[in-house]
Amino acid sequence: MIAAGVVLTSQKIAVILLAAGVLLGCVSAESWEAVHILNDIEAGSRPSKLKSITPSPARKRNAVYLPDGLSLADLYEPNQPVGGALVLVPGFTPDGKDDVHIVNLAYSLARARFRVLVPDLSGARGLRVRLEDADTIANAVTYLAQTDPVAQQQGVVVIAISYAVGLAVLASLQEGMQERFGVLVSIGGYYDAKAMVTFTTTGRFREPGLAEWRFVRPHPAVKWGPAISTC
Repeated sequence: MIAAGVVLTSQKIAVILLAAGVLLGCVSAESWEAVHILNDIEAGSRPSKLKSITPSPARKRNAVYLPDGLSLADLYEPNQPVGGALVLVPGFTPDGKDDVHIVNLAYSLARARFRVLVPDLSGARGLRVRLEDADTIANAVTYLAQTDPVAQQQGVVVIAISYAVGLAVLASLQEGMQERFGVLVSIGGYYDAKAMVTFTTTGRFREPGLAEWRFVRPHPAVKWGPAISTC
């Protein structure tokens, strides 16, 4: 949103709306908590109100061996009463679970009282599509569902980013997984599989609502070829 030459982020818009709500006497404490969380996510590793009023979460690197015995995961403990259990699944990034954006987001979610598990997907690190990564996601959800008391009551929240969205959906469809998934949140997932494949293979795409084809050269890592494996 642009007004008078000033770009407003979604977080700033939320603050403005909440401020208006305060004047009307209709804003809850939960709404302020949501704003603090959004601002903390936007701040990344920089100072924020949420950082100043909550304990520092503990990141336990490579703390969890998932049931297949091959995949490692980081566990973020909120160091305050746990309100939910959450699996955060990275998209394509060579740094995997160690990507600075993933780490900062996991810390923010832990400050919001989630126990956060971040698995390492081989495909995400290698910029390759691997259907086996759906099993890794399912194993991460199973781990929390079996070890976390809150997850046993409420199910596990799964936040999947970009490439991982489709794999998270496949994981949720596996036998016995529906009762373990509490909520599945998609960030930046593909809306139209046909349009996605068309763009990644040809570079052709259409703007929403327009019939004219446009062209942009895709990044080599997303094209099917010798460097990209489906196995």
